[in-house]
Amino acid sequence: MPLLDQIRSEKLIQLARERFDPELSEAELKALNDSATSIDPKLPEDDAPRPAIRPEFVRWLATEREAAAYIDPKGLRVYGVTLAGYLDLQGSCIAVTLDFRKCVLNGEMNLQFAESRSIYLMGCTVEGIVRADGMEMHGHLFLRQSRFSCQVRLIGARITGNLECSGAKLDGKEAVALLADYVEVGGSVMLDGGFASSGAIRLPGAQIKGNLECSGARITGQPESLGAQPEGGDKLALVADGAQIDGSVYLREGFIASGIVRLPCVRIKGVLDCSSAKLEVEKGFALTADRAEIDGGVFLREGFTSSGTVRLLDAQIKGELDCSGSKLEVEKGDALVVAGAQVTGGLNCAGARLLVKEGNALLAYNAEITGNMLIGNGFEASGKISLHSARIGGVLVFFGASVGHVEGTNLAVTGDLQWMGIKVSSATYLDLSGARVRNLHDDRESWPPKDRLVVDDLVYEELSLHPRPTVEQLQASQFDPELPLDAGERIGWLMLQSPKWRFEPQPWMQLSNHLESKGDHEGAKHVLYRLRCLQTENRRFLPRQWAIAFAWLEEAPLRILYTITFAVLLGWIVFGYAGATGAIAPTEAEAYKAFAGKNPLPPTYPSWNPFIYTLENAVPLAKLGQDDRWAPEHGFENKAPFTGYWFLMWFRWLLILFGWFQAAVLGAALLRRFKE
Repeated sequence: MPLLDQIRSEKLIQLARERFDPELSEAELKALNDSATSIDPKLPEDDAPRPAIRPEFVRWLATEREAAAYIDPKGLRVYGVTLAGYLDLQGSCIAVTLDFRKCVLNGEMNLQFAESRSIYLMGCTVEGIVRADGMEMHGHLFLRQSRFSCQVRLIGARITGNLECSGAKLDGKEAVALLADYVEVGGSVMLDGGFASSGAIRLPGAQIKGNLECSGARITGQPESLGAQPEGGDKLALVADGAQIDGSVYLREGFIASGIVRLPCVRIKGVLDCSSAKLEVEKGFALTADRAEIDGGVFLREGFTSSGTVRLLDAQIKGELDCSGSKLEVEKGDALVVAGAQVTGGLNCAGARLLVKEGNALLAYNAEITGNMLIGNGFEASGKISLHSARIGGVLVFFGASVGHVEGTNLAVTGDLQWMGIKVSSATYLDLSGARVRNLHDDRESWPPKDRLVVDDLVYEELSLHPRPTVEQLQASQFDPELPLDAGERIGWLMLQSPKWRFEPQPWMQLSNHLESKGDHEGAKHVLYRLRCLQTENRRFLPRQWAIAFAWLEEAPLRILYTITFAVLLGWIVFGYAGATGAIAPTEAEAYKAFAGKNPLPPTYPSWNPFIYTLENAVPLAKLGQDDRWAPEHGFENKAPFTGYWFLMWFRWLLILFGWFQAAVLGAALLRRFKE
């Protein structure tokens, strides 16, 4: 031992005998020598005996300022001993660093409202409760590699350095193992390095200038928790309601929580990283961070698993929310809830599996995602995905995903919506009513089954159909160029809507206008024709045929020439045959007399022309001098078929009525087209 250390040791021993007790045990003498020297004492072996020293002796050394003058700046070092009793430092001003290593503390350690330098409990076994409520510590509190059989209390404590519990074991029977409500830590809180707790860790209202590091920790909650009612009926594991953390929160690298992790209203200036964490609950919520403010990203990736709901309701996340490769398997309830959240960096769910038996897979209604939202590359959801009224500043990608009900009502996507490579099942349902997107990319094989699509009031700038991506393209998030826009295919797409929505005009008008803008005028008209036909399905036969005729002519008004030509040709044949057999006679008396006597007609009388006669009857307002000069012969007695007087009269009347019907249909179709 150096001479100076030897002098300090002798002075300290003398002072201890004078002021405390002349009879000192060997363990107490060793503690005095170890504290006086600058040389670090040798740590005892794990199986070495732990001789007892008196707690009041330690209290005297820690609080006596005259004794502190002879203690090395490294502090009061007590190694490999047993404190058999109550160590009362309540309200004390502890002038030296307390360094306990591989000690056994059988009784309670009371540091309430004390003021101290750093305190180290390293590799110790603490069988009594540790009370440090309201303590002010100008340094670090290390509980590294120690085992605590009772609760550790730090309510309202102020620690300027780190609170380090790396490798510590809190295996008491209390519902709360570490009670640190409103603690202020100038450094980081370290619950890593194999840290394990059989009770909840409470940090509500805590202010932590560094990180909250729980990597590799295992926290097992208890059913009861100091007046707090666990959400969803489960136990609590980590509670940090309203905490302010200037660094990051790391719940990663094998972190396991058996109970709820509560982070509502937490303020994190770094990231919330739960990569590869495992959250275990019997039911209800596993992680809640409602109204949390997180300046960095939130990472639930790299094998993150949860048996309960992960809820980030109304959270503000300025980085990315990355759930790629995660697995949330919930028996009853919702898997992932980001409703009302504001996510600046985008939402990545590539490869995630959100599996629920009763509930929703992803609730992102009213969410505002500034970047991209990626749902693909092996993504699987067995429950509903709700994007109702969500706003996405980038692209929304459903690429190679296996999904059920996707609700995108009133969804607003600044970029493109890619619905491609979908693994369609009977449960696949896509509702884009009221949505707004720039370009809708899809492939035929990804369309939902019949009656499982809703696109009423969907507004898009472009509509692109592609070949179905290959497996390699899905893995690389690539797809082939779009196919030519085909009206018939897109009509088939609209026909996938359920009957409730199939008759709504907006999707049809939107498609018609889009085809028109692409120069496909015929396709645009055909879309409107199919819409008119659909709208007649619930009418009676005659009104339905009338409406279909309207739609048919509205699509192409010159189609009236088809029916006019058919009527004229049919009449030409019938009346030509009748005229050839003498069944058609002049109407004027003088001409009829000549006709009846089989004499030539007066030269000024128009000769019989069955084509002109038919044209006058079939086309309203056409007057060419045949209809009022010739008519079926009432007394004609020829037995040839289709030449009887009443047959020809009825045929003529039907031809006239059909002509007026065609004129009315054409006029109505043209009028409606011009109005629209």
